[in-house]
Amino acid sequence: MRIDSVETFLVDSGAAKHWLFVKVETDEGTHGWGRAIASKSVGRFS
Repeated sequence: MRIDSVETFLVDSGAAKHWLFVKVETDEGTHGWGRAIASKSVGRFS
């Protein structure tokens, strides 16, 4: 099994934090989601 794609979704919640969601898909069709929360004062995502 190999990672086929990774998609990131950055959400500005309008509050003091950003939400970052990550979707990982494999060449066998399996997928999964991850999440992180970061303070807006930490820096910018690009």
